[in-house]
Amino acid sequence: MYCDIIKEGDFMFIRVTKSPTAKYKKVYLVEGYRDENGKSKQRIIKCYGNLEELEANDPDILQKLKDSAKLITKNQVNLTLNLSDSNDDMEIDKNYGYFFS
Repeated sequence: MYCDIIKEGDFMFIRVTKSPTAKYKKVYLVEGYRDENGKSKQRIIKCYGNLEELEANDPDILQKLKDSAKLITKNQVNLTLNLSDSNDDMEIDKNYGYFFS
């Protein structure tokens, strides 16, 4: 069973991070928004993976991701969940809880 979710936010952008002990830079789609008290917050919507691996397949990928993040209509993210998937065989648990808050 699949479930489509559309989540609206204030703006979307691409974040590239590297921790001090990490070998690779990670690329994320991030949503910036304000909470009910007006405080600015951010949450990761999607991890695209390692920047070095993405650029090996497409040298212009970072700019393309940045451009696509700006074009998300009304800052909507469409997410399709396979509700029959189990976390039992996953390395990392899936957590979509913030979409339902």
